Amino acid sequence: MPRLNILTKAFFLFKIALFYFIAVYVYQYFFLKMIVWPFIHLIIHEFPILKAEIKSFINLDYGRIIGRIAGFLWVLILFILYSKYIDKISIKHTVLFPSTSKSKYFTYGTFFGSTLVCITIILTLITKSISLESTGHITTELIPTVILYVFAMLITAFTEEIIVRGYMLNNFFKIMNPYCAIFLTAIIFGAWHLAYSPLYAALAFLFGLISGYGFLWTKNLYFCVGLHFGWNFIESIVYSQSLFHIIVRNKFLAGAKNITPDREGILSLPALIIGFLILWGIRKRFYFD
Repeated sequence: MPRLNILTKAFFLFKIALFYFIAVYVYQYFFLKMIVWPFIHLIIHEFPILKAEIKSFINLDYGRIIGRIAGFLWVLILFILYSKYIDKISIKHTVLFPSTSKSKYFTYGTFFGSTLVCITIILTLITKSISLESTGHITTELIPTVILYVFAMLITAFTEEIIVRGYMLNNFFKIMNPYCAIFLTAIIFGAWHLAYSPLYAALAFLFGLISGYGFLWTKNLYFCVGLHFGWNFIESIVYSQSLFHIIVRNKFLAGAKNITPDREGILSLPALIIGFLILWGIRKRFYFD
């Protein structure tokens, strides 16, 4: 990495911070509240017959599908504009178009993330921290529920990974040691999730380390997207109350899964540690494409 002067580094830090501010806070407190939700309420007011359908669509998994879509488009457009007008890079030469296979690394990441969250689920069942009871809707609601969760978790993973690993980490690599860059973005990723709980923020920090190292070693953002998607998808399907009724017997170990799948417990920690050790052990095998 060539040595950069202080002004150049300051410029990089400023544009990275501005990107994060626009992607997260301008979107959340301006675009979403002032444009997206008023527009949805206008549609509901003008077409009351759609009210029930729109409301059930928005409330899936305690999230807002419309908000997720709007967030993805907001971040994607911001990324494209930043790349073209600030970084002076063709979109074809950004992390969205890696030299290695997108589908292959997305599959690797999805399998890896799904495996890690399954370890967490198994631990919560073994320790009897939670119990699962069928809602009785598995047959009738499985297909539409799975489709909606695939869609919701995919765009969520893509949005967050573009922000943190796709733009911020990729630019931090240009001005500092890669391991410092990964650590810094993991802190930012953890702080982003601090609103849920300090424990969740700490676990998000560890997840950020795994995703960051995955990006460093694979040179492929789609591994990170798959990792994020695999974890979120399996967790949401199991804990969303759509297919299973969750009884939480130990919130410290399992998290407040009866409230939202995002409330992680301490039993997510062993899975994240295992994931990091596995990724570290096989890191050199990523360069076979």
